[in-house]
Amino acid sequence: MGMGAYLAALTDRQRYLSQEESVRANIACGQRSHLSDITELFGEYGVSDEVSECVVDCLTAEDNLAKYNFKKPKRRRA
Repeated sequence: MGMGAYLAALTDRQRYLSQEESVRANIACGQRSHLSDITELFGEYGVSDEVSECVVDCLTAEDNLAKYNFKKPKRRRA
């Protein structure tokens, strides 16, 4: 790997880490907005607010929502 490819890979990694941090911060701050969106959506199908809140808690637990929204690139991609 030449110097240019190394620098490109380094920049790509820094960009990924920055975006990942941003996504996690948005999810942490926006949990209430996700709750209202999911509650409204499930309410149309007769699901109670308590059950909807449990769904939001499960999605936001252990970074599940971040994993869904932001996939890590494959290590050996060209």
